[in-house]
Amino acid sequence: MKTKMKVLTGAAVAIVLVGGIGGWMGFKDSPMNIPEMEEVEKVNPVGPTFNADSAYTYCDAQCAFGPRVMNSEAHAQCADWIVEKFRQYGCSVES
Repeated sequence: MKTKMKVLTGAAVAIVLVGGIGGWMGFKDSPMNIPEMEEVEKVNPVGPTFNADSAYTYCDAQCAFGPRVMNSEAHAQCADWIVEKFRQYGCSVES
């Protein structure tokens, strides 16, 4: 049991040292050499704010189409409904 613990401890130390040395030597993939991230462009979401009651109503409406097996009538009707909902909220939809 003590031997296993020594091996595991030694392995953990080796991993830490290799990662540290890799960063110190400037290896590209080292976690110590992570480039600064650029500021992300802020996006203004389109659509309504989340409302639990509306979310439930939308789920209920989708389920009302019945089983939406691929290429079935219920699948096509539900897809059309979803596209129309997105358009109502000002989204651009490609189909």
